[in-house]
Amino acid sequence: MVAIDEDRAIVRFLVPGPDHEKQWWIALMRRDGSLAWVQPLSGQLAANEGVTGIEIIQDAVTVMTSTFVGDDPELELHGFALADGARRFEIAHGQGFASGVANDGARRFDLRVHYPASLGVRPTAELVATSSTKQLWRASIPISPAPGPDPTLVDDSLAVRVESGDDDHASWWVFERSSGTVRGELQARVQSCSDGARWFVRSDDGLLLVDPKTVATRDAVPAALQAADLVGTWMLDDCAVIPGAVVVLASRGYRKAMVAFDLETFAPLGHVELGAAYVGNNGFDPMPARMHAKPAFPVMTHDGAREIMVIDPIAGQLLERWGGNDDGRIGYAFMDWSGGYLASTTHTLAVVDTRSASLAGLATIPEDVSLGSQQIVGSTLWLPPTGPLRLGARAPRLIDLSAAASEDLRGAVLFDVHAIAPSPVRGRAQCPDTTAPLTGPGTGSDGTLGPVAQSRLPTWDLDILHEAARMHACAPGSAPSLLLAWYVMEDDRPLRNDYALVLVENTSHGPPTFTIVQASRHANNREWTVGVSPHSNREVVRSFDHRPTRREIDAFLAQSDWHFDHDWGRVLAGNVLDAEWMAATGHSPWRSFPKGIERPD
Repeated sequence: MVAIDEDRAIVRFLVPGPDHEKQWWIALMRRDGSLAWVQPLSGQLAANEGVTGIEIIQDAVTVMTSTFVGDDPELELHGFALADGARRFEIAHGQGFASGVANDGARRFDLRVHYPASLGVRPTAELVATSSTKQLWRASIPISPAPGPDPTLVDDSLAVRVESGDDDHASWWVFERSSGTVRGELQARVQSCSDGARWFVRSDDGLLLVDPKTVATRDAVPAALQAADLVGTWMLDDCAVIPGAVVVLASRGYRKAMVAFDLETFAPLGHVELGAAYVGNNGFDPMPARMHAKPAFPVMTHDGAREIMVIDPIAGQLLERWGGNDDGRIGYAFMDWSGGYLASTTHTLAVVDTRSASLAGLATIPEDVSLGSQQIVGSTLWLPPTGPLRLGARAPRLIDLSAAASEDLRGAVLFDVHAIAPSPVRGRAQCPDTTAPLTGPGTGSDGTLGPVAQSRLPTWDLDILHEAARMHACAPGSAPSLLLAWYVMEDDRPLRNDYALVLVENTSHGPPTFTIVQASRHANNREWTVGVSPHSNREVVRSFDHRPTRREIDAFLAQSDWHFDHDWGRVLAGNVLDAEWMAATGHSPWRSFPKGIERPD
């Protein structure tokens, strides 16, 4: 369902079954459920994550379909007059998949990518612009697009990111919107943000402000952030534009923060620490391009729970925070509209009012109803008619997002969610599942790997390592943490991993506990993890009610797959720290790395 205005919407009908692709229907539905016109179509609707197959262009509705011819899908764009459904055009886009779409109201811009079946043949891509009556231009892109919400519309340009040899980097191609002429190319990271007038792209050195006409760049925010009251150095992960500021998502270990910078001077304005959480529904590109002045967004904690946070990044305040109840949960539908944000819970549709930072139930909806941003126009949300469906016989459900609901309905959301004290997790961290893989933008590459120094201590940010170890030991941020041993191993690919053995002492709750944590990471990642396969019997976190003995440490090392010598790769550097080992166990180290690697204290 694609809303046109408060009185009309485009609806796609199909009859489920083995032949549903042979014929289905697109119609203009009025708010009373009657149909102004109906047109048949066939094939698949060319839509996937981030790509919608139906777009309204001025006085026309355009629909992209996909039909397999042999092993390759053939894309075709259909145009119909909104007034009476008259067919205006059928434009063959060629073989491939619909990889992205953008709409500026007057034109539709489709990104098509073709992956040839022949080995050794590179994928090709094409950008196609179409008006309400005809195709305007085509522009070839010789490299396949990278994943993401492209094309990006900014000023009179549009930008498309294409793949590079590094998954975390991209080459941005910038086109003039009216002609498809290439304006330039930019090498950067894959994350970006724009309010339609300003365009920021993340690079290895930080956040760049890009001139869309010349593709010239200006340094805006450094990659390594240091701000008042932010302890240590935080790394830039993504960005979003809000009125008067650009807000960056920053990480330090598992912790996240939002930091606001002035749009003109890029002076820091304020920040909010979010605790140990993953932001957004997409770890690859977690933040939308633009947000309200008081942004709301979904987060996932390390125990897998979903929450909603509302912040004022300029004032430096975490305004509200909600989590799911035992019998309810926060859904994955989360989208913005002119007055705030729309969120789904198990039984309700809820509105986050960013003026008051409140969350209130607005309607109850069936669990099988899906929500999409194209169902919102102004402050009206269109929901499809309920079954059994008879074309033109049942009215859709229209919800005024700005209207005041009854008190019972406004409070219905509390059956699914509850308010959490709006304070960030600063001390005791939540305990993650050690069998869960680490996800999120904090795992991104920090650049090309250099030589490894053979020294007593590694050249890592040890504060982040100890923060991760305390988290997996379920200990507060003040708990003593000792690095007992470390090493770096690399094979011929080359794949390089860092390993650390840490002992955390926790006296915050009753008798002390001593937890051994074996942490690891790819050497080009910032985050540390203790994740193992759910099918593995290895235990990489083990707690004791006493200082672990020699036998207990040896047993832990043997079953956790710790190495003191070459194994799947070569040990480039490593060391057992004598003083720390003695403090942790009461004995001098009885294990060491080979001569030439072990460094004497």
